[in-house]
Amino acid sequence: MFDGRTIVHYTVHSVEHLVWACYRRECMVRVGIIGAGNIGRVHSRSYLQLDKARVVAVADIDHQAADTMAAKHNARAYYDMHDLLDDKNVDAVDVCLPTYLHEAGVIAAAGAGKHILCEKPVALNVAAVERMIAAVQRSGVKAMVAQVIRFWPHYLAIKEMLDEGKLGKPIMAFAARLGRQPTWTSWYGDPNLSGGAILDLHVHDLDWLYYLFGHPKTVYAVGVRVDSGAWNHVLTSLDYGSCRAAAEASFLMPDGFPFTMIFRLLAERGLAEYRYGGGQADTQGAARLHTLGVYLSGQPAHYPPCDETDPYLAEIRYFVDCIEQGESPAIATLAEARDVLEIATAVRQSLETGHVMALGQQMH
Repeated sequence: MFDGRTIVHYTVHSVEHLVWACYRRECMVRVGIIGAGNIGRVHSRSYLQLDKARVVAVADIDHQAADTMAAKHNARAYYDMHDLLDDKNVDAVDVCLPTYLHEAGVIAAAGAGKHILCEKPVALNVAAVERMIAAVQRSGVKAMVAQVIRFWPHYLAIKEMLDEGKLGKPIMAFAARLGRQPTWTSWYGDPNLSGGAILDLHVHDLDWLYYLFGHPKTVYAVGVRVDSGAWNHVLTSLDYGSCRAAAEASFLMPDGFPFTMIFRLLAERGLAEYRYGGGQADTQGAARLHTLGVYLSGQPAHYPPCDETDPYLAEIRYFVDCIEQGESPAIATLAEARDVLEIATAVRQSLETGHVMALGQQMH
């Protein structure tokens, strides 16, 4: 039997538990995912691993896709993003729409007073990003672009070595991203909707180089244009003054070639290189190998272990932490995305004209 003290003790602890549960629920960032396609599913998995956020709504015009994702979160499914944006229980939205719909999604979300994480590439042209920035500034919401390489532990390990002076002054960088054109949806094949390899693939490395070195002084690009009009293999030379870089992107790799990423930084004291995929294959297809090598003058080769945190989880955790703390994201801002899109625009103009493009020219 319970005596009086037991009842009081039990009641107090029950109330404390209830208050704490309510506090946790109120302090959680309540997220709506707009777009339940491939990248939406990647982001969805990350939210399931976070304590400070909960997906409370999902919107997609594909009813089955919306229902399926919503069920994983015990969330509400919507079939029109505007209905989700009207939901007062949503604090922030994760815009995972096709590229050509990013502008409309971000502007509508800002108008509804929702904080915004927008998948890359931010938009198809600089003018669109300017309109997005204006909408965010008018509403006072916080916004970030999901440039996931900025959260990739192996890339960050090289940046840390550079920032700490272990590599010395940078001399030459090389970045590559090679694979097949995505086939899970048709809009990828239309450069007017996806931007082709320049915006969907090359933009990762253009953004990473911008993160390291800032604006290039000039860019010059050569490439292969396919029947759709998309530049689907691009090789770009970038001049940063004291440092130069080359970046390659391709959607034209043959069947069986595993998706491959490379980043190499040559500096005064040595070289650091990260490879992912790297052409390795087994009977199951691509064996996803991660290799980070550091080669410093006068020292043996070193292959340091890296943090294996999922970079998608890391970027979403950063966004959620910013919203929860009431701070504007300082990494991968809309303004930075606009700058990177200016660089990508210069790449396209160089491909089309055969000329070296100086940054600072009108690029829209």
